[in-house]
Amino acid sequence: MTISNVYQAITLILIISFLIIFSFTPEIFLNQIIIPLIHFLDLSEKSEKILNFFSGSFSKLSNTYNLIFYILFICIISFCIFWFSNYRKNGSLLLFFAIILYPVANLFIDTVWIRRFLFLVLMMPTVPRIWYFFLFIISLIGEGRYYKNILKSLAGISIAIFLLPGFYLPPFYDGISGWYYENDKPQSYKLTAIRIKFSDNTSVWFKPSFFNPLTQANRPERLILSRDKDFYNSDKFYYFLLSLYNKSYPSLKKGRLPTQKNLGFLAYSPHNIDRFDAREIYLPTSEVVAFEHVSIDKNSNDRSEEIIKKWSLNGQ
Repeated sequence: MTISNVYQAITLILIISFLIIFSFTPEIFLNQIIIPLIHFLDLSEKSEKILNFFSGSFSKLSNTYNLIFYILFICIISFCIFWFSNYRKNGSLLLFFAIILYPVANLFIDTVWIRRFLFLVLMMPTVPRIWYFFLFIISLIGEGRYYKNILKSLAGISIAIFLLPGFYLPPFYDGISGWYYENDKPQSYKLTAIRIKFSDNTSVWFKPSFFNPLTQANRPERLILSRDKDFYNSDKFYYFLLSLYNKSYPSLKKGRLPTQKNLGFLAYSPHNIDRFDAREIYLPTSEVVAFEHVSIDKNSNDRSEEIIKKWSLNGQ
C-alpha cells in the first residue's frame, strides 16, 4: 500500500465523517473548532458573521437526499482517482470521468469554498503521475536545459492552478465573486466618468470598454493622470480619447461594445459590466466636439455635477 493510498483512505473517511456530522450537528464543529479559533484570533466582533458563514455553507446538505448523493459522487470520484494513481489501464479515462463528474456532484452543494477545498483534497494523489507526464512531454519537445527548466516551471504552475483554486471550470467553480457596492440609500449615488459631447448638444458616456483591454472603470484615467499629468492636461488627451472612440464606433453602430467586436454576445464581459442605455445615441466621430471628466453626486433631494476636466477640439 502506497502513501497515496493511505492518504486517500484517511481523507475519504474524514470527508464523509465531516459532511455527515456537520450537516446534522453543526454545533459540534462550531463549538469545538470555530469558536475557539475566533477567541484565539481575537475575532469576537465578527463572530456572528463567521458562525453564520459556516452554518450556511452546509445548509443544502441538511437535506438527506443531497447528502447521500453528494457522498456517493465523492466516493465514485475518489475511486477513479485511486485507479488513475495506481493503474495505467484506463487511468486517464477515469481521471477525465472524475473531472466531468465533479460538477455534477456540486449540484448538491452551493458553497464554492467547499467545492474548491474538496477538489484539492481529492485530486492531490494525481499530482505525481501528472507531473511525470509533463516531464515526459518536456523531454520530447524541450531542447536545452534552460528551455526545459522554463517548461517545468510552467508545468508546475499549471498543476497548482489545477488544484489550488479548485479548477477553473463551471459549474463547480462559480468564478470570482467580484466586488459589490453597498448602498443604504438606493436613490443616492456618486459617479465619476468621462462624457462625450456631440455637435447637436447631446451627450453619452465614454464607457470603460472603450479603453479595451483595460476595462476597469476609472482606472485608465487615474493611471494616465498619475504617470503623465502633462499629457492628461493637454489637447493630446482629446485626440487620444477621440481615437479610442473612433476605434469603438464601428461596433457601437451595430449595438455592440468594442469588446464584442468579433464574438458578439458570446464575448467575455469587460472588467466592469457595460451595457447600452436606450436613451444614448452614439454619433459618428466627426460629430464629437468635446470630452468632459465629470463628477455627479445624486441624493434623494438634489443632484450636483462638477466638471473636473474638459478636453475640446483645438482646446476651444
